[in-house]
Amino acid sequence: MKCMNFSGTFLRVVFAAANTELAVTHELINAQGIGVIPRGFIVVRKDLDSRVYESGTAWTASTAYLKCDTVNAVCYIIFFV
Repeated sequence: MKCMNFSGTFLRVVFAAANTELAVTHELINAQGIGVIPRGFIVVRKDLDSRVYESGTAWTASTAYLKCDTVNAVCYIIFFV
C-alpha cells in the first residue's frame, strides 16, 4: 500500500504463545524493490483483549519481531515506513 509519502503493508498475525517473540515477515520494499526496515506498526484490529509490543530484537529489512500478552490472539497489523 502506498499513499503519498506513506508506505505500508497490512498483515494478519497469529500469536500462538503469550509473551513469546514472533518473527513477522513484513514485505516492505522501497521504489527500487529493496527491502526496508519499518519505522513502526499500528494494530488495527484484535480478536481478543491483548497488547502487542516490540520484543527488543532489532528489526531487519525483511522481519519484525513482536510479542503479544495473550495466547492465540489474531491481530491485523500495519507496518509502515
